[in-house]
Amino acid sequence: MKNSVKIIKLELVQGLLNSSNIPRFRQYLAEKFPNYNQIHNHLENGKFRYVYPDIQFKIINKIPMIIGFGDGIEILKDVFLKVDEMKILNKNISIFEKSIKISESKIGISDEIIVYKFLSPWMALNQQNYELYKKLSLRKRVAKLDRILWGNLKTVSHAFDYWIPDPDKISTEGDLKLHINKFKGNTMITFTGKFKTNFHIPDYLGIGKQVARGFGSVVKIQGGEG
Repeated sequence: MKNSVKIIKLELVQGLLNSSNIPRFRQYLAEKFPNYNQIHNHLENGKFRYVYPDIQFKIINKIPMIIGFGDGIEILKDVFLKVDEMKILNKNISIFEKSIKISESKIGISDEIIVYKFLSPWMALNQQNYELYKKLSLRKRVAKLDRILWGNLKTVSHAFDYWIPDPDKISTEGDLKLHINKFKGNTMITFTGKFKTNFHIPDYLGIGKQVARGFGSVVKIQGGEG
């Protein structure tokens, strides 16, 4: 069982973009590198890859960023070497500055409570789950979201081959605000805010649904040093 992982972070500084540009940013690279299924997260037969994505697209502070681990590390090294422009809405945008960094990050159970902040909305519920969520009392809503966070952490740990010795020892406590968003033409429910847990999550990694498209990106804001 390992408790540290390699994470690669690629930044392409060419101007200011919004989170709505992520699908176009991702599509451009998927077309440029069609042999890398991890970029578009589909198999050769067109079916969706039902795995936690090892390449995740973000726009943080309006800067395009890609996070990767596992096989995604070598793929993003190749992207870094070969990409000097982007195409957004039929407009070619030159990349004048780019950076790449590989670092070791902790993952797994922590001896202390760590506070994380969502840098992008957390997609915790689908439409069906939200209808059930609305019928719950406030206390049960809070407990429901904390349990979903708990499940998200298990998903992340499995993706990194970290098997939690005792999952029931993971604690989660959210301080979250609900938002109504549009996603692919549908109304979706997301949350922003902070949460506490005794679990190490690498910075900028996503949790929840649609993390490949930038949802649920977290960063540590307190605790977990060393």
